[in-house]
Amino acid sequence: ACRGAFSPRQCGRLLSQASSALGHAHSKGVAHRDIKPSNIMMDRRGAVKMMDFGLALHVGPTGYEVGRVAGTPAYELVTGSLPFPSNEGLRESKEREAYPALPASVPVKLRDLVVSCLKADPTARPRDMKEFGTRLEEAFTGGSKKQPG
Repeated sequence: ACRGAFSPRQCGRLLSQASSALGHAHSKGVAHRDIKPSNIMMDRRGAVKMMDFGLALHVGPTGYEVGRVAGTPAYELVTGSLPFPSNEGLRESKEREAYPALPASVPVKLRDLVVSCLKADPTARPRDMKEFGTRLEEAFTGGSKKQPG
């Protein structure tokens, strides 16, 4: 597994494949519940594999709310660090609606997507992994169907 920050393009490629895999799991009623960079692996060809479904739950046909599940791993992939160094930092962020700054090199639409996933208000986050994937694609392609990278 790689450690540290990925370039925005690498992050886009990884997150695109991961969101597709998670969207598929959600469509089958499975919620991973432990998404973090160490559970997103790449094979030698660069194909993303989701690992460690040990905390997974069957959530039924309605799917699973994205919540902070996508924001924290995306932030960590781009910056190489967690957005909230402790539970206290997370609680304070929820109370003040303060979000960790992302590097200026991160494209604005990607930055907006990551920040929206970190919001305390669930209605401000992507509804599901399909919406997350669509917004991720738009961050790199302006909405065309090309994959990031």
